[in-house]
Amino acid sequence: MTRIDTLESGITKLTAKLGIAKKEYFTFTEELREGYTSIAKTYFGGGIPLEDVTIEAGRDGSTIYFKRPQQGYSYLKEIFEIRFKEDWKTGEFTEMNTSVYSTSDNSDWNLERLILVGDMCQVVLDYRDDVLGEYNMYRSKAAPKKKDLQRAVRDIEMNIESFQKQVEDFKRDDALKLLEGDGLKFNDTKLALEVKYNRTVQGVTSAKIL
Repeated sequence: MTRIDTLESGITKLTAKLGIAKKEYFTFTEELREGYTSIAKTYFGGGIPLEDVTIEAGRDGSTIYFKRPQQGYSYLKEIFEIRFKEDWKTGEFTEMNTSVYSTSDNSDWNLERLILVGDMCQVVLDYRDDVLGEYNMYRSKAAPKKKDLQRAVRDIEMNIESFQKQVEDFKRDDALKLLEGDGLKFNDTKLALEVKYNRTVQGVTSAKIL
């Protein structure tokens, strides 16, 4: 087995490990989404007068989505969002900001949406500090494991990149030795070789450094 074969075998094994590591990270972030969603439902779920409203948080906890079915649509329509502002120094959420779209639609669905937005905004006014506190506590507890999983993915990716670079270096060295020795032969007769800045030779089948 050549050096290149050994490295390419290592890349194959590392790629398989990377797939497992990414799956573990994705599974964990889905668990985080469930946790953030559970906290959101604790505060906002009780004040919703409509039974068909869905509350769901993002995997990183930075957004809470409120959605509801609407006739004529195959997907849940957005009612509004709550977005958390993060302090990049501490990694904590410091603000809750609502995101509401405007429309001239006066359908029952949209009028009910506006009523619901008002109810949820009242919850924000009443429990903003409590929600921020619970979200930050949950995030803080999850941070070490999330960081470890991220590092595992990053380390494998870096190893793969290192192996790939070594393969490229070895191939380049081998090609250079052939060019300086017996020469290189190419199977692709359409190969083009740039010999000068403004000159390209077409249909190259072999090359050698004299």
